[in-house]
Amino acid sequence: MLYVGKNSIMKVKDIFKSKKNDSTSEYVGVFVGKDGSFAFDAISEKRYKGILTGSKIVAGFVVSQKPFDDCEAVNDNNADRLYVEGVVISPRISDVIYDVLHDFIVINCMERGAKWLSLKLDKNSGFAHYLASEDAYKLAGTTVEHIYFDVDVANFD
Repeated sequence: MLYVGKNSIMKVKDIFKSKKNDSTSEYVGVFVGKDGSFAFDAISEKRYKGILTGSKIVAGFVVSQKPFDDCEAVNDNNADRLYVEGVVISPRISDVIYDVLHDFIVINCMERGAKWLSLKLDKNSGFAHYLASEDAYKLAGTTVEHIYFDVDVANFD
C-alpha cells in the first residue's frame, strides 16, 4: 500500500503548471478579424517568421520560461515568471496595435499561470517608446540594443 502524506498530494492545477514548465518557447500571433476585432493564438515558427510579409497575422511575440541571456537585472528564473521577446509588428497595421499588444502579452501570460513577466524589446522600437509611459510596464533595465520591462501580471489592471 502506498501512503501519500497530506502535504505531498499534487493538485490538478500543479500538474498543469509542471507541464507548462516543460515547454521552452511558443510563438503567438495577433490576428485581425473581418469585423476589425483582434485575437491571438499560438502559431508555428514558420508563420511567426512570415508576419512581416503575410497578410493574416499583424503582430507576434515569443513566450518562454527561459530567462534572457543579456540582462541579469530582469532574470528571476522561477515558475511564476515568463519571458516575452521577439515582438514583431507588421508595417501595414496602425499604431492601435500598441494598445492591443499591451493587453494581449499580459493576458497570454495570465492564461499560462504566470504572476510576473519580463519583456525584452528593441530599444528604438515604437512599442518600447509607447510602453515607457505605461504604469503597468515598469522599466527594469537596458542594454545597448534592448530595453526591458517588468509586469506584475497577477495585479494587472
